[in-house]
Amino acid sequence: MTARKEKSNKNVNLEMARRYESVWHYRFAELSDYKRKMIIEEPEGRHANAFAHEVAQQAESDAALPSDEDLPLPPNG
Repeated sequence: MTARKEKSNKNVNLEMARRYESVWHYRFAELSDYKRKMIIEEPEGRHANAFAHEVAQQAESDAALPSDEDLPLPPNG
């Protein structure tokens, strides 16, 4: 019975990880070029921390996750 519970917890953890990743990618694609650059250059900085907080709030909510079709298109360049 313990193995079943561990497997169940593993599935829940995996689903949460997928939610965080999905929200992160969706929200990152929506950011301005400046904020993207700041998050990449300073992963422990103010912009990255604020972004991580927003991602966590959305991922941990019961709101529906964005689909791939909802992602903004990258700029032509």
